[in-house]
Amino acid sequence: MQPQNSGAIDGQSDEIEGLVKAITGENSPAKKLFTTLTSKSPLLKSEIHKELKSEGC
Repeated sequence: MQPQNSGAIDGQSDEIEGLVKAITGENSPAKKLFTTLTSKSPLLKSEIHKELKSEGC
């Protein structure tokens, strides 16, 4: 038996790729927010980096 939603996932690959670029792209709002927050708070930046390392990133 095949999953019923497999076609929907295939049809949304361009949309998903666009969302990934919006989140991780060089000029993305998320990246700008991260940069702004971490530049104003060295402690926050340190904590985020520790968390990312603990997650294996």
